[in-house]
Amino acid sequence: MDAYDGFGGEPAEVEDDSDLVPTITWMELYLERYRSGDPLKDYYDESELQEVLAEMCHWLIVLSQLKLTKMCSVCLRCFPMNAFHIDCTSEDGYHHRCKSCKNKANVKIEREEVEDSNGSTIAD
Repeated sequence: MDAYDGFGGEPAEVEDDSDLVPTITWMELYLERYRSGDPLKDYYDESELQEVLAEMCHWLIVLSQLKLTKMCSVCLRCFPMNAFHIDCTSEDGYHHRCKSCKNKANVKIEREEVEDSNGSTIAD
């Protein structure tokens, strides 16, 4: 760790993405790893440890901001992975329905089940 500057300053602001993991400071990461019994403190002196933890924190932030997306096969919009239930995937594994489309389909099925004899639906 000769000429390493570290990652100074705050990470770049991300557009309004409520599904991202909150930013973790290096001190929070250090405390978390220290409590879990991680032996990093045994291998590095205090200045090197801060640099290593800053590097780890940087990559945690990068990974938390990485967006893996799928396309909904109903509305054809792309959503982050957390917008899909496990049971929204078809048997072949290629077609996915977002939570919104799945909920709309469930409501439609429920309304069809409660149709009265005149063919009109009963409002909830």
